[in-house]
Amino acid sequence: MPLSEQDQNIVRSRAAAFEARTGAQVLAVVAERCDAYPELPWKAFALCAAIGALALFVQIAAGGAAHPLAAPAVPLGAGAAGALAAGFVPSWARLFLDRRRREAEALQHAQALFLRNELFATRERVGILLLVSLFERQVVILPDTGVAERIGQGELERIIASMGGPLAAGRTAEALVGGLDAIESLLLAKGFRAGPAGGEIAGELLMDRGP
Repeated sequence: MPLSEQDQNIVRSRAAAFEARTGAQVLAVVAERCDAYPELPWKAFALCAAIGALALFVQIAAGGAAHPLAAPAVPLGAGAAGALAAGFVPSWARLFLDRRRREAEALQHAQALFLRNELFATRERVGILLLVSLFERQVVILPDTGVAERIGQGELERIIASMGGPLAAGRTAEALVGGLDAIESLLLAKGFRAGPAGGEIAGELLMDRGP
């Protein structure tokens, strides 16, 4: 779920402490969604229309009476209901979004935000973008070269995996703070040390509505 004002302040405070302790510059992002996915209502329509048509067929095959208008009305009505639900019920819409598409859109959105917010512009190339996408339930960690050359992708993947549970349960602030804790511990273990308390990038938290 989106962050309350109190949770936003908690994340900002934790990110500022992260920067002071490690010298790295972090931008935490909470994205509502990473793409509009216009195909999802159509996928929901097709499935529900097919189920409606099957239900009508079974009724007729079992000897049940059906009004002549039911033949088109039942599948169309079921399809319309499914498509409408896909626009308002995220858990239903996610059923029609495959894992690879979710991962690709989250990564592409994170890369665009990394560039848009100029996280590459720190003096030591130590900018880090930590993104959680609410609709896709994805986590992306994008480090600049000054960080990436000292940590492995496998180490980041373990941090991402640890954030998945709280994010899926709607505990977004907990996921972000836990991610910042884990990244900070990793950086300190790799020799990163206290630096200027932020200031090289604009802010520590971005609430992003997405496309």
